[in-house]
Amino acid sequence: MSSSSSHRPRGPVARHTKLRSPGVVPRILKGAAFALSAVLVAIVGVGAYAYNDYFGSLRENSVTLAGQDVNSPDVEVLPNEDVNILVTGVDKCEAEWADQFGDRCPPALVAEQEESYTGQLNDVNMIIHVSPEPRRVTVISIPRDLLTDRPACEDIDGNETSPASVVQFNFSYGTGGLDCVARTATELTGLEIDHAALMTWGGVIDITNAIGGVDVCLADPIPFDKETGLELEAGEHTLVGYEALQFLRTRKTLATGSDLDRIGNQQLYMGALVRKLVSNETFSDVPAMLRLANAVTTNAQVSTGLTDPMAMVSIAGALRGIPLEDYAFIQ
Repeated sequence: MSSSSSHRPRGPVARHTKLRSPGVVPRILKGAAFALSAVLVAIVGVGAYAYNDYFGSLRENSVTLAGQDVNSPDVEVLPNEDVNILVTGVDKCEAEWADQFGDRCPPALVAEQEESYTGQLNDVNMIIHVSPEPRRVTVISIPRDLLTDRPACEDIDGNETSPASVVQFNFSYGTGGLDCVARTATELTGLEIDHAALMTWGGVIDITNAIGGVDVCLADPIPFDKETGLELEAGEHTLVGYEALQFLRTRKTLATGSDLDRIGNQQLYMGALVRKLVSNETFSDVPAMLRLANAVTTNAQVSTGLTDPMAMVSIAGALRGIPLEDYAFIQ
């Protein structure tokens, strides 16, 4: 890892996403994350006839964030104020996909993680900040290994845990679930989290399959990574299913091999996913929208505010009207 970057392959560069803030590379997302803004639009687009199935599933597994009402807020329109949405992805070993990960997901661990989130890591963390009119979106990526303070949280049994200092950010989910990730994000950034959503590895696979894959363009090749099994030449690729997750998890053969390099690929995937999801091709394809909504509601956990259909319609409507050039990705 000490080799000069001039002798190492550079990580893929997004050719289709506008970069902002000179000197800052837009980086975001990992294997379990998804473009929440576009997904919200997609769920709304499935139509009223799917209302009970999809919103019922979201409510059943929802989480109440600290300081928020247990009931979904009564939202008719998104007010002209800023909104902060936390999106996190966890490294849960799921039975359906465990064989793809070999020793990483043995049967005993799969069974354990089906019963409890204790020990699982929130390896993807981003805050989607939607500004007041004129609407703009800023996506802030929080590196998983960032050392920070963690406030007191409630564990899976409802017991309060002690606050901690200088701990990795991605330990917060295993300590107190999605709410603890939101509390830790607020502690770190000072931003109050209005809504939160969580996605698993399987969710990334299902969502990518639902829309027929995601197109990415690589400026440089990705050398073979023995941990993920991925190797890609420079140029255009359509990532489908498990290959999309491989792309998002690959790290050691990218530039310095750090998680920051991997975040660059994750941002590339996110930009491509947003473009695909908000395209007329996808939005007008009812079967694809139904597959997408099913993938999201099956694999996602959200805070109670996102289980209110009017809240989701309001957020989705606001986000759908924002041009892609008004999305900024920062770390």
